[in-house]
Amino acid sequence: MKVRALGGAWVSPAVVCAAILVGCGEDDSTSGTSTGGAPASGGSGGSSAGAAGAGASFTGGAGGAGGAGGAGTGGAGASSTGGAGTGGTGTGGAGTGGSGTGGAATGGTGAGGGNGFAPNMPSGLSVVLDYSFTGTHSGGEVSNLNGSGLAITDWQTLPGDECHIVADATSPAGATVWESVFDSGHSGTGPCAIDYSLKGARDTVYVAMWTKYSAGWQANGTSEKVIYWNTTAGLHKHLTEYTYGNESVEYLKSATGCQYLEANQANAALSGNSPPCDKQRLTPITDGKWDMWEYQMTASTGTVRWWKNGAPRGSHTGRSFAPVTGFQLPDTWGGGGNLTQKQNRRYARILVATSAN
Repeated sequence: MKVRALGGAWVSPAVVCAAILVGCGEDDSTSGTSTGGAPASGGSGGSSAGAAGAGASFTGGAGGAGGAGGAGTGGAGASSTGGAGTGGTGTGGAGTGGSGTGGAATGGTGAGGGNGFAPNMPSGLSVVLDYSFTGTHSGGEVSNLNGSGLAITDWQTLPGDECHIVADATSPAGATVWESVFDSGHSGTGPCAIDYSLKGARDTVYVAMWTKYSAGWQANGTSEKVIYWNTTAGLHKHLTEYTYGNESVEYLKSATGCQYLEANQANAALSGNSPPCDKQRLTPITDGKWDMWEYQMTASTGTVRWWKNGAPRGSHTGRSFAPVTGFQLPDTWGGGGNLTQKQNRRYARILVATSAN
């Protein structure tokens, strides 16, 4: 048996199933530079280099450090362990270190520093997508959204459904965001889907994104899909979702024998599920505010991890699945019951990083 949580109190029989804020303050200065020898001191930056996130680690060439992703002193371009900031020049936020990648994003743009985006990205990955929905889209299907590689499928299930890019003054990543509008009447359906295909299968795939459910969100009585993972074994082989209000990954058994992977790392009360699914935590959907989610899939070690606002939520290893070829963000509301109100789910910046093969 499993228990669900929705809003204040979900208690229901159980089940299953593409974030994370460890910010280091504003990037308010430009670091110093050095051509060799001891690292040069950076500007005042944000708060601390450690909080810049442990993004990709690079050694860089000899010379001064980047201006710390927050600390403003040499030696910490993107991470507290001297990741990207041990060579070259630094520029506020994440700092541009020698040959490295700043924090958790590309080339020291500040992604891993000032706003703490994608702090848990594993080292050694390459960013293949970093998109903030800054273009335009007003409905209908499109195979390559503003050159990003994201493909839109407009299901047009109900007359009031909409799939478009809209202005959002609360966005943590740009003035416009993606919005999927669910009209009243959904049951097991949704307005649209966003697909992303990798250029070949990858052993490790990491996705970070901002997501917001509208205030007063009506959760489904059974499940709400978040990410379908495609692998060399086929499409939609694994599913990250809210099941009975709890985070989980479907179609993968846990080490305890539960038929899904549980959100087992949060500092929250256990759901009270019966063994072997008794490690599930009570993790209801957050509505009305932006949350940063991060997801990692590594086939060679069978690792599945996810984070919410910087904090670990689920961590599993030794699972069996094939290399990942892409994913889908499906706006599916259901399994059970009928939606009785209009509501929306929004996405802001989305970043994808992968291993070389």
